[in-house]
Amino acid sequence: MKPLKDTPVSGFFKEKTLFYQTLASIKTPEEMSQFLSELLTQSELRMLHHRWIVGRLITRGGAIRTIAGAVGMGTDTVGRIKRRLLKENSVLKKWLSHWL
Repeated sequence: MKPLKDTPVSGFFKEKTLFYQTLASIKTPEEMSQFLSELLTQSELRMLHHRWIVGRLITRGGAIRTIAGAVGMGTDTVGRIKRRLLKENSVLKKWLSHWL
């Protein structure tokens, strides 16, 4: 993603940090839902949700091809999520395990 034309690169990283701090500050599922609905398109929200489901299915031992077919996602994307979950310091794995 290219930085905004009128924003220096250092400003881009500051905004990125501010965005992450905002996400971390949201306290309720309802507020997070509203925030994401106002920020993202329905298609983007659906893709985010599908990636979460893929992670959950992988942690339950699902096969890549089966998962890809079930959620309508490419096997390369499912495989990428699986590789990230295999990393020892995966925060995604930490939170998926939290909700199992």
